[in-house]
Amino acid sequence: MRSKFKVFILAALAVWYIFQARSAINRLSPTYDEPFHLAAGYVMLHNRDYRYQGLWHPPLAEMLAAAPLKFFSESHRPILQTVHPAYSRGRNYEFADFFLYQNRADPERMLRAGRWAIFLFFGPLLIVSLWFLSGLLSSGAAFWSFILLALEPNLLAHATLVTTDYASAVMTLAVFAAACFYFKHPSRLGAVGFGLALALGLLSKYTNGMGLAPLVLFFALERKRFLAHAAWRAHAAWAALAFAVVFFVVYQGSSPGIYADGFRNLFKQVERGRSSFFWGRHSNQGWLFYFPAALLLKTNLPVLAAGLAGAALALIAYRKTRETYLLMALILPATSLAMASFSKVQIGLRYALSFYPFLILLGGWALAWIEGRRSPWRWLAAPALLFGFLSVERSSPWFLAYFNEFAGGPSGGWRYFTDSNNDWGQGLGELARHVKSQGVDCLYLSYFGTGDPNYYGLKYVPVGMVSNAQRTGNSECRPEREKKIYFAVSSTNYQATYFADRKIFAWLRPLEAEVFLAGSIFLYDLAREPQARQKLAALLELEGRHEQAQGLMAAPY
Repeated sequence: MRSKFKVFILAALAVWYIFQARSAINRLSPTYDEPFHLAAGYVMLHNRDYRYQGLWHPPLAEMLAAAPLKFFSESHRPILQTVHPAYSRGRNYEFADFFLYQNRADPERMLRAGRWAIFLFFGPLLIVSLWFLSGLLSSGAAFWSFILLALEPNLLAHATLVTTDYASAVMTLAVFAAACFYFKHPSRLGAVGFGLALALGLLSKYTNGMGLAPLVLFFALERKRFLAHAAWRAHAAWAALAFAVVFFVVYQGSSPGIYADGFRNLFKQVERGRSSFFWGRHSNQGWLFYFPAALLLKTNLPVLAAGLAGAALALIAYRKTRETYLLMALILPATSLAMASFSKVQIGLRYALSFYPFLILLGGWALAWIEGRRSPWRWLAAPALLFGFLSVERSSPWFLAYFNEFAGGPSGGWRYFTDSNNDWGQGLGELARHVKSQGVDCLYLSYFGTGDPNYYGLKYVPVGMVSNAQRTGNSECRPEREKKIYFAVSSTNYQATYFADRKIFAWLRPLEAEVFLAGSIFLYDLAREPQARQKLAALLELEGRHEQAQGLMAAPY
């Protein structure tokens, strides 16, 4: 394939990719943890309070996301009101809700600024890392890796959110790239680069620290090459200095013991477990095959096929050449997947997101191998990649809810997984737009998320809401008087992921939803469903909403 044509394809894909990112950044309502992360980052930047967020995450991604808020104009710059009782009492989500929705800056403007910061900081690091590592594998692999990156919706989904997951995935690959660069070009610059990358990686997510064992193995296998260099001690010192400087800058001179405390807290959370849903079953202990199944059902099929072929190539090549980086390109993603699979916290593929950069890297190598040998398989590459492109396009901008054709596409994923796999609160604005387009002012709502329905002009009666933010609804809202008696339920709640009564919404199963929004929210019209209205009224009674229950039952059919 001619180089000019390749440049044209990459340029076109880059424009398309940025457009898709912009669409997701602008359309998604706050996902469950975004207000928490954004507020935490602003607290750390403004007050240097690194213990505010309960040591759930290292500060890097949160501080980067919050940094643009400091550059808002004086009249729109967010105010940090630490006198709020939720701040002093450690009610982090409550304070985050107050920070986002009771501030002088528009909530969506704050979120968009934070999302762009994550995308623009870590995105280029991912591209540079893929470019360098692809060059080690094959001269043409980088082109194909970039193609597969554009077709991978899970990375794009988390690249456009204020969370730590994308940062963690990118920095896992970046640290590996920095180590490979040093071993290929041992120098002071390479040592400093490795120290910087390692520090940024550890400051992205605590689980990155748990993945250090493969890196130690890498250095152990390359020790002869490392120790053979006359200046290895000086290089080690430069790497350590760069590492220390990054920690000092990010923590603004605070005690490094804070990081150690957070790392210890991680083990407590992993052991504690959390309720999750997988293929019709519930557990707080997890399943060994949860993440492999999620990878199988949520990965774009051409990317998955190319990545697995590339893994086979790497294994064959390692057996021939004994090049350590080939082995590590397999061990690092396998470690990420194994750590997630044995964890008791299984609430989303994002916990194994670090698998994807390596899948893309190896997949690019496989496609370059096919191209270079003029294999008969090359005739399948173009239609397969076009199929993958259309698969991603049809899920836009709801990449968070992407599922491949094995799962029935984005509209079928709720049957297998919930929570951040597909339903993380992102569809609240979309729900409001649809309800208003139908001439309806208020509805019954069972929402999973921390977004504020009232911000989108949505009046509601809460029914089985799952949120860390207080949502009491609107007392004047009477959905039974609307021309359509709407009941909206998030798919996480539909599958009773966090309810003791696993059949709480089983009565909805015989009904056909009017629409399934954002890959996450079912919307039902109960105007002509007397039995369903009785069930809903019973739930209202359980929540002490007697007046609303009676009104619903008294409404004409």
